[in-house]
Amino acid sequence: MVGLFALLGFAYVPLGAKTGLQHVSTLMQTDAVKDAAAGLATRLLEARLRVTDALAPKQLSAPLPLPSGSAHGVRPAVPKLPDHGTTR
Repeated sequence: MVGLFALLGFAYVPLGAKTGLQHVSTLMQTDAVKDAAAGLATRLLEARLRVTDALAPKQLSAPLPLPSGSAHGVRPAVPKLPDHGTTR
């Protein structure tokens, strides 16, 4: 309940000419904050790529070919599914 009242006060109670929400909204539209957000997003993306590269195995430059069953005359068999009497 206290958190709800704090949010309502932040959004509706004026602090001077504007509410707290309006002050934050005005600050978020400045060029300095936009530059900081862009820099933060870039650094987070770089960090995510570094972690992904460290944890995931490296990709091979060319994918390995899949074995071909037709070279040896072997074809995969399609399994028979049980018929439960439901037809469409």
